[in-house]
This record gives sequence, structure tokens and C-alpha cells, in this order.
Amino acid sequence: MMVSFASLEAKISKVKYQLPKDPIDVVIPCTSKDLGTLEVCIRGIKKYGKNIHRVIVVSDKRYTDSAEWFDEKLYPFSKFDIALNILGEEAKAREFQDAPNSRLGWIYQQFLKLYAPFVIPKISSNVLILDADTVFVNPIAFTNSK
Repeated sequence: MMVSFASLEAKISKVKYQLPKDPIDVVIPCTSKDLGTLEVCIRGIKKYGKNIHRVIVVSDKRYTDSAEWFDEKLYPFSKFDIALNILGEEAKAREFQDAPNSRLGWIYQQFLKLYAPFVIPKISSNVLILDADTVFVNPIAFTNSK
């Protein structure tokens, strides 16, 4: 039996989500490799971002005084925990963690981004996650708020 898009669309009810007008908190995961662009990233979002409240850098140590710092050690997992969950054995996880071409650092950063709204105290209901090499050079609004 073939189902047409028209009949399928009729069965799906449209949902309107009421988005809060809270200010936006910006989270920037960072490692030492990102230091070349971190300050420009922070300056750009503070200067050009509309309705920005806090700018928070998540890292293993404080890399800047231009933004708040949140220690990644306060997350409920570590890079090794992720490697262990992927590979299931401690020896393999350590080898994967130390391998120069593993994607573990990238995978870990994705988890830091996804968990930020659940881990960082008093974070806004509106969260913008930026990579440290994202640089704004023109005004930008992410919500309809002023």
C-alpha cells in the first residue's frame, strides 16, 4: 500500500513551541589548540550577539579572563570514561586515548557541548554552543528578543 505525502501530512498535527525570551548563555568548549582564536571568538559574540548574557568557556584550566570559566572536571564523565564506554576494556581505552589520530578529543568535545545545559549552574534556558574558532564580525540575533 502506497501512502501519499498529502495523507501523511494530514495525520501530523502542527505543534507550536513557545520559546522563552531569556537571555542567551554562550558556551565555548576550549583546549590549548584553540587559544589562537579564543579571544577573538569571545570578543565577537559579546560585541555582535544580541541578547547575550553569559559567555562561559569550558576547559581543563582557565585560558582567559574575558569570559567565565567552567572546569570540565565538574562534568559527570571524563575523556577516559568515554573511551572506556566505546571500547569496553581499560587497556584498549588507554591506547585509544593516547593514539595521536583517534577522534576521542572530538567525541569528548561533543559530549561537553551536549551536557553543558545540564551541568553548568544557573545556565539560561537558551544556550548557544560555539566552537572557539567561530568569529562573528556582524550583528546577529538568535531570538526575536531585544
